[in-house]
Parts: sequence; C-alpha cells; structure tokens
Amino acid sequence: MPIPLPANPKQLTLLEHIQNLENGVKTIGFNPQAFKPYKVHIDALAKYLELSQNEAVLFSIVFVHMVNDGPPDLSDITKTLKIDVMRFLPHMPLLENLIKKGYINRCKIRRRHSENTLRNKIYMVNDELMESIIHHKALPKMKNIDNKGSLEILQEIDILIGQCNDSDISQYELVHDSITLLNENRHLPIVNSIVQQEMDSQYKILLCTILWKGLLGNDIGLDFPCGIVSKNAAERLRMMHDFSTGEDPLTKGDWITTREGRFNTELDAILSDKSIDLLKMENIEVKTLKTKRISTKKPDEIVKKALFFNPDEEKQWWRIHSLLQEKNFKSIQERLNEKGMSPGFTILFHGEPGTGKTESVLQLAKESGREIMKIDASMTKSMWFGESEKFMKRIFNNYEDLRQDAKITPILFFNEADAILSKRKTDMSSNVSQTENALQNILLEELENFKGIFMATSNLIQNLDTAFDRRFIYKMHFSLPELETSIKIWERAFPFLSTEQNTYLSKEFQFSGAQIDNISRKCAIDYLLSGNDASLEIIEEFCEKEVLIKVNVAQRIGF
Repeated sequence: MPIPLPANPKQLTLLEHIQNLENGVKTIGFNPQAFKPYKVHIDALAKYLELSQNEAVLFSIVFVHMVNDGPPDLSDITKTLKIDVMRFLPHMPLLENLIKKGYINRCKIRRRHSENTLRNKIYMVNDELMESIIHHKALPKMKNIDNKGSLEILQEIDILIGQCNDSDISQYELVHDSITLLNENRHLPIVNSIVQQEMDSQYKILLCTILWKGLLGNDIGLDFPCGIVSKNAAERLRMMHDFSTGEDPLTKGDWITTREGRFNTELDAILSDKSIDLLKMENIEVKTLKTKRISTKKPDEIVKKALFFNPDEEKQWWRIHSLLQEKNFKSIQERLNEKGMSPGFTILFHGEPGTGKTESVLQLAKESGREIMKIDASMTKSMWFGESEKFMKRIFNNYEDLRQDAKITPILFFNEADAILSKRKTDMSSNVSQTENALQNILLEELENFKGIFMATSNLIQNLDTAFDRRFIYKMHFSLPELETSIKIWERAFPFLSTEQNTYLSKEFQFSGAQIDNISRKCAIDYLLSGNDASLEIIEEFCEKEVLIKVNVAQRIGF
C-alpha cells in the first residue's frame, strides 16, 4: 500500500521528499504509472536536480541506500525497484545520465577475483551534492560533460587513468570510456584533432594524458601511463621499446620527443611544437619545461684534501696540475688552434683500486676552479634498448652547453670507465655487444673533435681499446704507495701516533690510500663511542679485518 502523504507536503524538506519517494518505490516497484500519489515528492526532487521523473526516482533509491547501507550495486537498486537486473537494462541510460551530470559516481567493487561486469559496480552520490541536500543548501555547481571544453576532456581522461591504476575501472573500461568521451566531443577542435589521428586507441589516450600533464608543466614519465593503457606486461614493454627507439606513432607523428627521465631506466615525453600549437587552438597556454641538464659539482662544493704521490707520479701530477691552471690552459689552447690542432685535452688516470684516481680528478677541479660533470659508467647503461646511445649523446650535448656558458672550461669526468674504454666486441650476435660497441663508437667520435677537458679513470688498463689509447693525450698510472708515501698517508690519518708507530703500520700493511682512509673512519667512530683515541692494538685489529675485506673485493674488481 502507498505511504499516506502528510497534511501539508509543501513543508517537507528535500531529504524527507527523497525518503518518502524511496519508501513508495519499495511498495509499488518501478512503475511510472503508479507514481501519481508520490508526484509531489518527485516534482520537488526533479525541480531541485533538473531531472526527469524517472531519473528523480532512481536518484532517491541510490541516495537512501547509500545513507542506510552504503553504496548500492545494480542488484541492490533493482531489488528496491522490484525488478531483476535484466529487466532494468533498458533503463540504464537513466543511471548513465545521473553519472554524466556528476550527481552519481560509479566505482568498481574491490573484491578478490571480481570480474568486470555490471554487477561489480557500486554507485555513490556525489559528496558535495549529498551535503547540500542534508543541510538544505542550494544545488552546487556540478561538472557536466556537456559543458566541457577540450581542457576538461583531457583532465577527465587523465582521471580515468588514475581510476584504472586504483582498480576502480578495468583496462577495457578505460579505453572504452576514453574513446567514447573523445568521440562525443568531436565538436571541440583539440579533441577532433586527436580523434582524427590514425593510431591505436591506447596511443590516443597516451597523447591526451601527455598533453594534460605537459600543459601543467609537469614531468611526463611514459612508464606509468604505458603500464595502465597496456593489456599486459609484454605490450607495455613493446610500447616502451618503441618510444625509446622513436618507432611509436606519437614520436613519428611529431607530437612528442623523448629524453632520459629522472633515473636512467625511465623515459620522459616532451611536448613538441606541434602539440603546443594544437593546445593554442583553444587559447590554452603551456608551461614549457627546460631540458634537464646532467647535474654538476662546482669547485667550492668539493672538500679540499691533501694528496700524496710516489715520486714518479708526482712529476706527472704537477704537469697536469699546471696545464689545468686557467692562465696556462687558455694560452695552450690558443697556440693549438693556431697550429690547426684539436684544442681539447683528454686525460686518463689508471691503476690499482683505491689509489686516489677519482679524488685526484676532484682536487684538480677544485684547485683549477673548474665545474665538473661526473658520469659513472653505470649511468650509460639502460634497460631500454637504444636508450644508452641517446644518453651518451646527451652527455656530450649537455657538456657542450655547459662549456659555452661557463667562464672557465669545465671538466667532463667519466669515473670507473673500464666497461666503456675496454676492447670492442667482435661477436655482434647479442644486443648487449651491439649496444656496447655503439657506445664506444659514439665516444670515439665525440673525442675526435672535443674542445674541452675530458678525464677518465680505469682500473683495468690492460683491457683498454687501442683506439682509446690514441685518444688520451696524458695517461697517468697510479700504483700502491711506496714506503715513504705510505708513511705520509698514515701520518695524515693518525697524527696522534708517533712516527715509529706510523712507520710500523706502513711496513706491516701495504694498503692503498682508500684502505687507510677506511681504517681512519673506523677509528673516528670508535672515538665517538669510547671518547678515546684508538690505540695501536685497535688500529692493528682494524687493519687485519681490512685485509680480509681486500681479499674478498679483489675478485670482483672491474667489469
């Protein structure tokens, strides 16, 4: 039986209209012909929300169920309507329109082994709208797809990507809903240009999210959206491979260019002029990002440290040190130019691990007042085939930009460069061999006409490719410290020991400078714990353990 109306229905709040309407539907089911007794409730809700009669009825059911029992699924809604899901399907456009108007949000049920069907969705009333109804406020301004421009469409597709990542919608729904959204808004110039592109749906979605993030001025990492729009891991890897080699439709269509991301295993997209011009069609400004430079270290950021060399090495060191003093360097470069010779300087420090090769480069940079761009060999290795070559070229492009902007020629420093400088592979059957040889060829070409200061360190000089041997003007060998040099290093590390004690340690333990520094650090920690300088016995104990470490490490030196 229908619920009798109050004496004066006009005095009811909107919340009471909704409750009475939902109660009535529970009694009579989804029967528009029998809604007449509830017309006053329907009219009040329909007027407030600007809905049709049937849409107002459906909204009241979702609203009440959400308040009493939580967000309903389609089964909950049809149960209240007293019809089964199959009979309700012709009325789904009513529900879709509520979603389109922004009154109701549809989410996926987060249930293990849940399939992506109609019955695995829940429906939630918009929070702001619910608050307005409960507190008798005016209808808030809701997002309406019909009133959107291209900017809102791009944002909506980016939101869909986020929902797919959160498993609120499936990958199929992401693609379906995004393409439907684009097709329904072809009257917008930007959207129409995207729709007309002859590319797979996934790439159209990628273009939308790249445009959206690009106009915000954000970094545009490709790994995340590719992982979302792809059906599986294999497709994602294929897409990333195509992006890294420039074989994807976005790069080939001149919509984007790519560059190494924050980590060398990542890839970023950069909006091309074509994409920026597309956004300007609707007067949308783009916050363009400057190309990232590889980080550098300025001379005042390097900690000054005393260096000790064996007699023969010290002569070479001071020759290089003198060369890099700016007054001498500029004069020599000018004379080389006059003679038609390359003005660049290439220097290789090679020898035993821990003998001060890297520290010597840093101290040269500090003492000559030069900025240093340090590249570790591992930075040139990338999981994406073809990216290593791009990164190698970017290193030299970045350095050349830095050199031209700098008042004093900076240093390009390849640390632990054994893998890059080693003999080229003759077996070209593997992608790894091809990549390594390609890297070496790029490096050789760059050094041929190099105009700055290139320095490298290597532990395994015996593996040096002869082509690189010719490219280095200066090659300085670093060996383990001889007795007199070793004593100086021990004395610097342990000034509280006597000369006899430091001499004893030098003779007893033939350590490199790096190993002596390790012992010094251990003693500093011991001092913080005990408050006393380490005794000779404790230092010897640390030395014995350092010998064991040396044996283990020696087996894995090099590449």
